[in-house]
Formats: sequence, structure tokens, C-alpha cells
Amino acid sequence: MTYACPNCRCPLDRLRGELLCPSCSATYPDRGGFYDFLGDGGTQNGDLVSLFDAVSGVYETPLWYPTGMRLATGGRSSADELVERVARRVSEEGPEQVLDVATGTGLFARRLARGASVHGVDASEEMLRRAVRNARCDGVPLELSRADAGSLPHSDDSFDAVTCCGALHLLPDPSEALAETGRVVRPDGIFVATTIVDEGIFSLRAARELAETYGMHAFDLNALDGLLDDAGFERVDTTLESSLVAVAARRR
Repeated sequence: MTYACPNCRCPLDRLRGELLCPSCSATYPDRGGFYDFLGDGGTQNGDLVSLFDAVSGVYETPLWYPTGMRLATGGRSSADELVERVARRVSEEGPEQVLDVATGTGLFARRLARGASVHGVDASEEMLRRAVRNARCDGVPLELSRADAGSLPHSDDSFDAVTCCGALHLLPDPSEALAETGRVVRPDGIFVATTIVDEGIFSLRAARELAETYGMHAFDLNALDGLLDDAGFERVDTTLESSLVAVAARRR
């Protein structure tokens, strides 16, 4: 896997404590376990990032993600079961290099790293700091960076598999993020994602409208297929549990 400058796509040189672009001279510092490609400029989805900064300490506790996934699946799956399901699907491909987009505290990335070299990307500095600590506690090697899903700091065709779990419905421009995913995964590589769809509780208009006030978009499955197709993917597997869908799509 090669880092690439988000500005000019030139491969980056690793120096002590930072990455350097030999083309445009941009530098990206190591913030104590992750490279920072956003700096003080932040991200286009600043309010949501601030929220996840604030909840980073409780994200993996019942106060946040585990309870959210129980609700989204209608009580059919736990967070641990979802992590295992994604990991099993990815492992079927036998990947060597995996990218976890919107990695958060590294919940999925740490499990994926048992069988592959894993890079995690997130826009939240505090979530990444938590991911660094969690990985060290678990004795799992992770390569981490702070960057936007719509401007990934990687070269074309760098990864055998890409995952994005519990985040597509939160991104301000999922089509942009999927296009970037299609750029960095190799031809015939796999993309595995979990996201919210307009089924279950989100089949209710009032629930969808409430979700949208918090920046969450419940996808129509046909519309999601269209976004995947535009990004160069074909959906090959689908598991639907109430409002949560897990999809696997192969890059053409």
C-alpha cells in the first residue's frame, strides 16, 4: 500500500515524523499513531465529526454502537455478530491489503487485522486516538490516517478489499466516497459495507425525516445499487436485517 498526496496524487515519501509530497511539497504529520491529512482545515462534515469526537470514549460501549446496531437490525444481530460477519466475508477473498473507511475506534479494523494488513481512515481525530489505544491494547497492528472518505490518501488500486461499516448513511456525499473506494481498490477487488436503508423503522416517513435532521440518510436499495454501479461496482451479496443492510460488491 502506498500513500498518495490528496492534492496531486503523487506517491508520498516517509520521513521521520511526517509524510512529504515530492511534487507539491505538502507535508502530513504523524499525530502519535496516525498521519493527519486534514490538519486544522478539518472536514466538510464538521458538525458530525465533532459529535464523534465527543462520543469516542463510549462508542464501543452499550451507550452507542452496540445499542444502535441492535435497534437497526430489529434485535436480530449484535455488534459483535456484525463485526464477525464482515470479517468472514472479507476473509473469503484472501486479501493481503484492506482499507477500512470511517474506521472510528477500529472496531472492525482490529478484527480484520487478524488476517490481513489493515489501514483505517477516519475524519475524527479523537476516534483515531481511541483506535490507536485500542489496537495497542489488543496487540493488533493498524496503519491509521485522518482523512475524508471523499479524498483518500492512497494510490490507485492499492487494496484487495475495502470496508465501510455504519457510515455511508452519514457521509455528506456517499457518491464521492464510493468513487474514491472504486479508485483505490484493485480490479476484481471487494467492497463490503453495512448501512441504513428505508426498511424496518426507516420505512416510516417520520423516522426518515427525524434521521435526516441528524444528518443520517436511509438509502433506497435500488438507489444504493445505482451509486455502486456509478463507482464501478456490482453488488454480489446482500443481507438485510430490518433497517440494516450488509452488501458486498465487486469492482469491475
